[in-house]
Amino acid sequence: MWISLSAEEWGNPLFPFCHGPFPANGGGADDPFVQLGGCALSAPKIKSVVESFLTPYLDEHGFQLVDVEYVKEGSSWYLRIYVDRNDGGIDIDDCSRISEFVSAKLDELDPIEGAYFLEVSSPGAERPLKNPEDVAKAVGKHVFVTTYEPVEGAKEFEGRLDRFDGRVIEMTVNRRKHAIPYDKVASARLAIVF
Repeated sequence: MWISLSAEEWGNPLFPFCHGPFPANGGGADDPFVQLGGCALSAPKIKSVVESFLTPYLDEHGFQLVDVEYVKEGSSWYLRIYVDRNDGGIDIDDCSRISEFVSAKLDELDPIEGAYFLEVSSPGAERPLKNPEDVAKAVGKHVFVTTYEPVEGAKEFEGRLDRFDGRVIEMTVNRRKHAIPYDKVASARLAIVF
């Protein structure tokens, strides 16, 4: 099987992230697609581009990528990157160095058309638990979990994460035990106890 690529596609480092067809309306100001030299990048594709170049850099320097968001708020677009140190605790100098790396790489790749704000920060006290490893590290902590469908009559649970075996999250919520299948979890994050 042969694939024919134009010279522009062959030299475009973002080609693996390209997809079509372009939006019928050509992409308006509110359209999540970004035009790029023969590509239409959606917000999730921009997130993938950033993750693909940032993860190796962070791994090499002892950091962990927690999350990437490319969102529109009001009339402005924001590229938000949440990073933590593998041994805990990230400071403003770390965020500054990572921001400089990301900015230079984005200038090189140019995956985003138009103006946007770049923000690099720690995930904060209510850190998202994006994968099974994050959930396992949160055992013993106060968490907030939402599910795709009701589990034991509820879709939201906030309480102590007692146990996680990779398949089931066991929590205590108001002194009541709950077993939540991990494949039904829509989102999970650390929660602050007041």
